[in-house]
Amino acid sequence: MTVRFTALARREFSASIEWLVERNPDAAQSLRDRLLAVVTSLEAREFEGREVTIARGVTVHRWPVGTLVIYYRRKGDALLVLRVFEARREPIER
Repeated sequence: MTVRFTALARREFSASIEWLVERNPDAAQSLRDRLLAVVTSLEAREFEGREVTIARGVTVHRWPVGTLVIYYRRKGDALLVLRVFEARREPIER
């Protein structure tokens, strides 16, 4: 199986980590490592997040990691990470 991040998910992930790096580099590294470890576990199907519907009416799975929420779905043999959303923002779930 492979992992693919959408362009939006990559931008959100980078922005969150960059913001945290300016305030606490160690925490930023820890969050980055935890998120990537969760993505690896999701890819391996070690666990599955709760199914939700996001604002566009698309059904996806979610998994929280610290203040971030990974929104993803499986497409064929790939794990597609759609969003890496900052949970403190207004929700995108319906």
